[in-house]
Amino acid sequence: MAWSLEQISLMTRAIWRRVSVRSYRGEPVPAETLAEVLRAGEESIPLWPHIPVRFVLAADADAFLREHGGTLLGYGRILGAPHFIVAISEVTAGYMENMGFRMEQMILYATALGLGTCWMGGFYSRQKVGHLVGLAEDEQVVALTPVGWPAAGGPGRLLDKTLKAFVPDRGGRKPLERLVFAGRWDVPAGQYLTQQTVLRTALEAARRAPSWRNTQPWRFIITENMLVVTTSRPAEQIGLPYYRLDAGIAMSHISLVALCAGIEPAWVLEPAELAGLRAGLAIPEHYDLIGGLPLDARWHTPAPAAVLIQEPEHATSRH
Repeated sequence: MAWSLEQISLMTRAIWRRVSVRSYRGEPVPAETLAEVLRAGEESIPLWPHIPVRFVLAADADAFLREHGGTLLGYGRILGAPHFIVAISEVTAGYMENMGFRMEQMILYATALGLGTCWMGGFYSRQKVGHLVGLAEDEQVVALTPVGWPAAGGPGRLLDKTLKAFVPDRGGRKPLERLVFAGRWDVPAGQYLTQQTVLRTALEAARRAPSWRNTQPWRFIITENMLVVTTSRPAEQIGLPYYRLDAGIAMSHISLVALCAGIEPAWVLEPAELAGLRAGLAIPEHYDLIGGLPLDARWHTPAPAAVLIQEPEHATSRH
């Protein structure tokens, strides 16, 4: 899908209002709307163009859950969802951040259509889901999302609020000042954060990205000519490296703001091209260096109205 400027603008505006929806009205989404959402994923802009991905629709959620063997549990139950979409990728270097980058475009497109979604990275059987969708030997189920019309309030909302009280590391979003550095690690980036430039708006969009239990693992360093993206590697990894998927989601938000501002982002991802940045920028060893985005004068110009924050902030987690 070659995104039109109108579609890019719609997805960018959706960044400010997307939330994880866990309670749905239950009524099916029209087939043509589901096909449009799937096409948004299949034809999304890739971070790594050579990595094949697939998005598989489970049109009948009840049948899907029966075959899976029960309820899909994440950070709270998913109630009343009429459909699920399963995200599948070939397993190779960069596949997690690439899936985060691509699937988030599909998620935002669905949001722009008025649909609810919820990133789900765990608490389901990848083996069973993989069997249901027919995985190739080199493929992996990376994530899935329910899709449907959000319910107004309901038991899912109450359960969500109850469960939040028992998640110790889920709080409000960290301010940009704690996520963005200038020149090297831990150097305040205040001079870049005072004006509503394209760069600051892109970083604010990245800050609004969903992440595993709202851990917000990404950190950004602004150099003279590059925005460097890193992500915190957990001390004990459980399951897939979702901290890298989180980085890809944040990078997709940055790219959408750039495109909306008329800037074509050209991510630098190859390790050889990033060699030397870790030492030069004093990046801690427990942070993975994901990529860099070349910056020019356009990034420091006022952000166009189409990308400015338009909605109240919600802390958003992926489960």
